[in-house]
Amino acid sequence: MTPRVHDQKLTMELEVWPFHLDLRGQYPLSQVVARMIHVAGVHASHFGYGIDHLMQHGSSWVLSRMSIRFEEPVEVKPLYITTGVTDWSGISTDRTILLQQGEELRAVSNTKWIAIDIDKRMPLPIDRILNDTAVRATFDNVELPEIPRRLIDRQLADRLQSVYTHTVRYTDLDINCHVNTSVWVSLAMDALPLEHILQRKMYEAHMRFAHEAKLGQHLDVKCHSDGLTDYIQIEESESICFQLMIKWKVE
Repeated sequence: MTPRVHDQKLTMELEVWPFHLDLRGQYPLSQVVARMIHVAGVHASHFGYGIDHLMQHGSSWVLSRMSIRFEEPVEVKPLYITTGVTDWSGISTDRTILLQQGEELRAVSNTKWIAIDIDKRMPLPIDRILNDTAVRATFDNVELPEIPRRLIDRQLADRLQSVYTHTVRYTDLDINCHVNTSVWVSLAMDALPLEHILQRKMYEAHMRFAHEAKLGQHLDVKCHSDGLTDYIQIEESESICFQLMIKWKVE
C-alpha cells in the first residue's frame, strides 16, 4: 500500500506473513516494535528528516523510550499503522504510533527519539533536525500510555537474576552497526518463562534503550518477576543497555 498522508500523519498498510508470528499465531512484541519503527521511519523520510537525510549530515535517529498499551492482541490480519510527531524540545522528540486491524485499535505507543552525531555518539539539539512547526501532528481522543520515569530502581535491580548470556553477532546489527532495536526486545523476551507468554495477555510494555552494543560484545540478560509484572535488564560489562517492563493480565 502507498502511504497515505493526512494532517501531518502518515498511515501504512502492512501485510502479515507467517514467519512474523510466534508459536501462538500472534504478533510477538519484537515484531510489533519493528513494524512501528518502520512506519515511523517512512514518516520521517516523507517529511524530510529521515535517517537517509540525517546520515548525509553525519547524524542518525535512535529510539530512547517506547511505551505500548495493547487494547487487544495483534492477530493474523493486515496492520494499519499511523504515526506523527507531536512535540519536540531539548534533545528529544515525541512520536505517537497507532496500530489498527480493520476498524479496531489494537495498540497505542508513546515514544521518544534522539538524534545523535554518528562520530561522537552524542545527542544533538533537536531543533537542528526539527524546526518547522508545520510538521507537528495531533491525535485527538487518543489516550497515550504514560512513559514511566524509571523502569527498574535500585531495589528492583538487586532482585534481578541472570538468565543467560548472549554474544552480539552479525544478524543482531542494524544500519548503525549496533544491536537492532527489535533484537533487544527479542533478547529480553527470551529471558521470560514460557508460561508467562502462553498463559497471560500482554497489557503494557515499557522499554528503555540506554546504551548501544556492538559486534562481539557479551550481554548479560537478567530478569525478575513480581506477580503480573516482569522486569528484564540487559547489561554489557555492567553498563545497562536495555530495560523492559511488561504488565500482564491473566487470560
